[in-house]
Amino acid sequence: APSSAGAGPRSSSAGGADPVEAQMASCGAFCALFDRACPANGCRDACAELLTAPRPCNALTAPYFDCMSAGIQISSMTSCEQIARWLDPLFECLGSSASACETSFKDVCSEPFKGHRACQLDGAP
Repeated sequence: APSSAGAGPRSSSAGGADPVEAQMASCGAFCALFDRACPANGCRDACAELLTAPRPCNALTAPYFDCMSAGIQISSMTSCEQIARWLDPLFECLGSSASACETSFKDVCSEPFKGHRACQLDGAP
């Protein structure tokens, strides 16, 4: 009976339409860039920690991580320590409510965050 479609407990998480799922997928694709150099980079755990808590600009993370994934190259010779020095401030910044934050990833990708105090990446108030 087609009239029952969408009813029941699963109606709230329809396939890929779940925004958190989309945000996690984009974050995961970004994290994959570091896997060759450092398989245990902790990036996906950071994604989960960031995106499972509702924050004002989580919705902006998917376009941001998609943009970053297209814009950065990570050499397979990069150390896990160096990757941590890039990723830790990035996730700290994305998850904070500080008015300014410093991260090595200063890129055109920060544009969507301008004006969003809770996760801006350009250091402007």
